[in-house]
Amino acid sequence: MIKNVSYQELKLAVAEGFHLVDAYGTHCGPCKILSATLEQIEREYPMLSILKINTDEEPEFTHDMCIRAVPTLFLYQEGEVIQRLSGALGHDELVALFGPHLYD
Repeated sequence: MIKNVSYQELKLAVAEGFHLVDAYGTHCGPCKILSATLEQIEREYPMLSILKINTDEEPEFTHDMCIRAVPTLFLYQEGEVIQRLSGALGHDELVALFGPHLYD
């Protein structure tokens, strides 16, 4: 289940395991497109933890992560960012991004 989280919740949630985090803005068109793609991916890969954080509501996160544009995606593994990408990526690009990590 895709879960919206606060910055504090995010810090705890990504401490262990593998997570895909979508940093989005409320009025961002590409963010809405990406959100639909993430919902499709969630149905296909239920073992993938997908978290969303609203950059409009979490300015400290936006500052700490040096986010200049949304959407920005982060791959976390055991609490560390292992990859960061900006833009509304398509389904195949996203699967190529996280797929290898699911089956390590």
